[in-house]
Amino acid sequence: MTTETIIKPIGNGQITIPLAWRQYLHIDKKHVRAKLVGNKIIIEALEPEPLDRDVRKISLNELNAETRKAIKESEKQYKAGNKDAFLSFEEVF
Repeated sequence: MTTETIIKPIGNGQITIPLAWRQYLHIDKKHVRAKLVGNKIIIEALEPEPLDRDVRKISLNELNAETRKAIKESEKQYKAGNKDAFLSFEEVF
């Protein structure tokens, strides 16, 4: 693989990282960090940030149902005298 190339910026200054480099670094699935060092631009592929908790894909209907269920439970607790019953978004999910 070629490790050096000349890239011509397009009209608004954007450049395209060569496809072989993007594939090699899996940049389509990662963010990049760009640094200006003297007269050089250094672009570094970054790993995605790990999530703090397990995440699963759910449908909008499932999300709405879970939200309604949490709100009803909070209302029930509140009516029973627990004035701190309402949950934050993080507690619901």
